[in-house]
Amino acid sequence: MKKALALVAIAGLASVATAQTAEVIVTVNGGSNTVVAPGATVTVGVQIAHNQFSVAGIQGGSIIAGNAGTGGNFVTTVPGLPTVNMGAFTGGSRTGVDVAFTPPGFIGGATPPSGNNPMPLFAYEVSGLLPGTYSVNWVSPASAPNVRLYSSVFAFNFLEATTTYTGATITVTPAPASLALVGLGGLVAGRRRR
Repeated sequence: MKKALALVAIAGLASVATAQTAEVIVTVNGGSNTVVAPGATVTVGVQIAHNQFSVAGIQGGSIIAGNAGTGGNFVTTVPGLPTVNMGAFTGGSRTGVDVAFTPPGFIGGATPPSGNNPMPLFAYEVSGLLPGTYSVNWVSPASAPNVRLYSSVFAFNFLEATTTYTGATITVTPAPASLALVGLGGLVAGRRRR
């Protein structure tokens, strides 16, 4: 009986050690938050960190609160293939992303950018943000809430990874001279009321 329990405990530890996990990380200007002046351009980046051989696929988009701003200058290292749809801009958001890589064992298959972990998915610039604070997050559809992974070069089936999502924040602050004018305007308005 003790041997059976020991084997069950070891099997349980082995399954914990091989759990499939991934993290989708959104960055702004290379970090988790950035503070910029109105009219500044912000670079939004998306990457996937994981604990398996390679990424098999992902769906969703990088969503800026309210789809604020205007997106442009989109870049990716993911090959443009029939199984890859990098979506389109909706304001400053990139929506409708649907990327699927063929199993690594298929000769001539679509493979993700080689050896990168975290794997860069794409980057683009957002401009035209008004003063305020904007969250930028990866949002996946309910039909595909997780990153899919391949466990080895010989894998022909993908694994669903327990996926966490790390967003970022853009804060657009008025220039100091603009703040001074707003304050001066308030003083003038206050004196007129008296």
